[in-house]
Amino acid sequence: MPNTEQALKPHHSQRHALEHVSEYARTRKSAAQAELSDIQAMSNFSPADLEAAISVVKGYARVALHFHPDRPDPKLRSVADALLEEGIYKSQFETRLSSGSVSAFSGGARDEWEKKLFGGAYQLEGAADAQRPKYGALDLMRHPDGPAPRFGSCYFLLRPAVSERSTFTYLDSHYDQKPQPLHRSASARRRPAPRGCRDSRSGSVVQRHPHRPNARNHLRTLRDTMLLALRLRTFSG
Repeated sequence: MPNTEQALKPHHSQRHALEHVSEYARTRKSAAQAELSDIQAMSNFSPADLEAAISVVKGYARVALHFHPDRPDPKLRSVADALLEEGIYKSQFETRLSSGSVSAFSGGARDEWEKKLFGGAYQLEGAADAQRPKYGALDLMRHPDGPAPRFGSCYFLLRPAVSERSTFTYLDSHYDQKPQPLHRSASARRRPAPRGCRDSRSGSVVQRHPHRPNARNHLRTLRDTMLLALRLRTFSG
């Protein structure tokens, strides 16, 4: 059994993914800053305002992982029962469950766009499905039903440390765009950010990809979660 320090180390595939995205952001930082300067000039949005907004997002915005509690998993358990039993939030490559593209298998559409997004990190030899990123959304607007409710009526709000090992895309990741590391190169984010943060209710979402869960490469619901939001439904006869 590995000790805690060893277990917290990322797998080489996860390390490759984060390094790939960080390098992408670094090489485009100057162009992104120039674009932001143009937006500031047109919108009366000062550099100080932008830096203050980025600071607030980095300090207070959290990753939310939505789930449908009553969906059956491959073992015919409900998702809620599986989470309670195993204490692990798994990737779509493990569960084969999705509220979007049901293509989480080798050669499938999701596998292909992850290959583009993360530089082939999860196609490396030795990479396992458990090491794949989990898909969430950045909770910017604090809506009670979460930032991306179409992906589940319930959600986990993750601890701040998870943001350090996450990447994000503006809009859904299947739109053939590149993710950005939020904390490492915040000024290289995409143009819509300083215009105000929108969420999935208007068709836009800042999608997050936690890459390095804790012990044994899993994202554990107790250690990594600071809040569980449940939306209860009532039925009348």
